[in-house]
Amino acid sequence: MKRVLGPLTLSIALLAGCASQGDDGSAATAEEKSGPPAAIQALGNIIDDTRIETTGLVRLRRAGEGLKDGHLGVTSFRGVVLLTGQVRDEASKALASEVLSGIEDVKTVYNELTISGPTALLARSADAVVTSKVKARLLANEAVRGLEIKVVTENGTVYLLGTVTRAEGEAATAAARAVGGVERVVRIFSYSD
Repeated sequence: MKRVLGPLTLSIALLAGCASQGDDGSAATAEEKSGPPAAIQALGNIIDDTRIETTGLVRLRRAGEGLKDGHLGVTSFRGVVLLTGQVRDEASKALASEVLSGIEDVKTVYNELTISGPTALLARSADAVVTSKVKARLLANEAVRGLEIKVVTENGTVYLLGTVTRAEGEAATAAARAVGGVERVVRIFSYSD
C-alpha cells in the first residue's frame, strides 16, 4: 500500500503546483483559480469512487450471510452506485441497498441484484469479454468520450454509467448494442445538456 500512496501523493502535489501558474508561467490570478484544475478533480473523483467501491464490498460481506456467499459487484461513478450480481433472497437484496446507501458520498444506489445462485465462471468470463469489446468500441467512437463512461456487464446485460450529452448517450448505447453477446443495455447516465 505504501508503494502506491507515495507516487499518488507526489502526483497530486505536482498537479497542485501546476495549478498555481498562469498560462504564461506567471502566478495565476484569483479569477483563474476559480476551482481545482480538471486533472485534480478527475483524480479526486477516481479516488472517491474507488473508496466507495472498496468500502461497499467490505461492508456487504460483513452485513449478513445472504450477502457473504453471493456474487456481488459494486461500481461507482461520481457517487452513483451500481450493484450487480446474485444473492439468495429478497431480504439480502434489500439489505445490500441499505448498506450501500449508508456510505459517505453515495448519492444513489441502482440495485440490479438478481435472486439466484452465483453465475458460473464461464458466464463471468464471457461478460468480461463483452465489457472489453464495448469499452473498445466506445474509445474508438469519435462521437463518445469513452473515458467518461464506465462499462459493467453482468449476465449479458451491459450497464453504462457516466456523465454525457444526450447525443453521446445515444451513440454509446448504439455502440454497446452492436457488440455480440449483449442481450440488453441499461443506461445510468447523468446528462450534461
